[in-house]
Amino acid sequence: NVIANSDFFTSAFPAEYGNAFSGVFDLNLRKGSEEYFQSSIIASVIGTEVSLEGPIVKKQKSSYLINYRYSTFSLLDKAGIKVSNENVIPTFQDLACNFSIPSNLFGNTTVFAILGNSSSGIKAVKDSLLLIQKENRYEEYNKGNVWITGITNNYSFTDKKTYLKTVVSLMGSENEFINDTMDFNFNDHNIYNEKITYTTLRSTMLLNHKFNSKNTIRTGLIYSREYYNLFSAGLDFESNINRSILHNNGITNVLQGYFEWKYRITDKIDINSGLHYLNFMLNNRQSLEPRLGIEWQIDGRQSISTGAGLHSRLEPISLYLMKISNNNTESQANKNINIAKSIHTVFGYDLSITEALHFKAEIYYQHLYDIPVEDSIGSQFSTLNLSQGFVTVPLANKGTGKNYGIDITLEKYFTKTYYFLITGSLFDSKYIPADGIEYNSAYNGNYMCNILIGKEWAVGRKNNALLGINSRLLYKGGLRYQPVDLEKSRLAGKAVYNNDENFTKKLNDYYNVDFGINFKKNRAKYSWTVSLDIENITNHKNIIRMKYNSYTGNMQYDYDLLLLPVLSFSIDF
Repeated sequence: NVIANSDFFTSAFPAEYGNAFSGVFDLNLRKGSEEYFQSSIIASVIGTEVSLEGPIVKKQKSSYLINYRYSTFSLLDKAGIKVSNENVIPTFQDLACNFSIPSNLFGNTTVFAILGNSSSGIKAVKDSLLLIQKENRYEEYNKGNVWITGITNNYSFTDKKTYLKTVVSLMGSENEFINDTMDFNFNDHNIYNEKITYTTLRSTMLLNHKFNSKNTIRTGLIYSREYYNLFSAGLDFESNINRSILHNNGITNVLQGYFEWKYRITDKIDINSGLHYLNFMLNNRQSLEPRLGIEWQIDGRQSISTGAGLHSRLEPISLYLMKISNNNTESQANKNINIAKSIHTVFGYDLSITEALHFKAEIYYQHLYDIPVEDSIGSQFSTLNLSQGFVTVPLANKGTGKNYGIDITLEKYFTKTYYFLITGSLFDSKYIPADGIEYNSAYNGNYMCNILIGKEWAVGRKNNALLGINSRLLYKGGLRYQPVDLEKSRLAGKAVYNNDENFTKKLNDYYNVDFGINFKKNRAKYSWTVSLDIENITNHKNIIRMKYNSYTGNMQYDYDLLLLPVLSFSIDF
């Protein structure tokens, strides 16, 4: 509802983008209406949404857009519909704003903000009989907050060939995880507590100049001042004392710069070349990354493209600052590790079969090196498999990895009252840690397929109503995991993995089908819509995470949402 056209790059992306391996999603908020006031109200069984937009000053063509959403599963829970294995009802809310203020003198300025928070968890039931079983005493809470606000200015110079884009933003996130256990007196005792807060003041400048029809250059700077407050503490089961794992706060800086040159050799062949520079000032590590892309427009319907480049990615700040125990001493042993790098190569083919039917295929290969791995001969640990930035072992940039595969897309745009989108991927993802042996990575699901389809019919006496159906199928290979030796884990009080089967096992394949039907009635000054959307219509139990619970001594499974029917009514003015 609030997103405009955005750029999505999966491999060998331009020099403008850095500090990323797998891809870049450059999102843009759309502008509100410059001519008319418009509003939308949606009420459903899982929450509400309100959207307002319109002109600020019509003659100036300034506008505003405000969107607020609130969601909770409480109504469904009261109706006896269980959508997750959590009994602390998940809730979230977010607010998005975009104010556009054009000016002949100062250029186009936008002021934007996005705020959001969420919470979920598992609460032990205050029942002495249930608490006899250890797993019924277990509790966990997840809370998250994100925010970003800023101002953007686009200024075009009088030569009409040069423009300057400036963005200043303040963004942050706060994530809190609490793990407790309840005793027979219904008192909570903390097992683990984590609170990670990042706040970033970021400023960017982009200068674009078109010399002529053949040559265009672009250069820019990105400066980020990052404030962090990191805390985690856990129960030592031997001493029964909560010990601090990480407690650090401070400031660091990241500087990025880039230069791009687009050269049109002929009317059909473009070359994009560039350099990206990254400087991580916490440990003064740097990376200089050349990029190259070539596109050949064979005719008006088809084109081929190829690209190659060096890319790098920083680890979470907590990884650099964790205190590592070694010989009864603690130190920030990982503070000076180097920046992980990846060489990307990609080849693509694009075909417009008809005006409404589009086909795209892309083959890619990525070689990863300087990957932080445990600095111990025989270790199988690599940061490529991390889901969070907590590492308690010393690291060295001795690891490698590779990703390769093919992505195929067939898209029918919405014409003649229907659309569809089919995407498929076949891929392989490997890594080599300190023991020198190649393994599957944790994310090596090997395949994925996504199908979306929709159709509309004009109904009613005057054909002023629409009946529509939409459906989505997602099927992908399950994530890989390291099997846990339960007997050894129970003795050690923590997860002990079976290294002989390192990421050879996979979770069950993920399978999900959504279906929706809606009826829309158009009036002279407003329209209303009734919709029924059913997520996971087959009620398939998809495991998204498996972990060892050191308190219960058993494996704990987290599932994605079960069958979720959402009935909603919306009105648009």
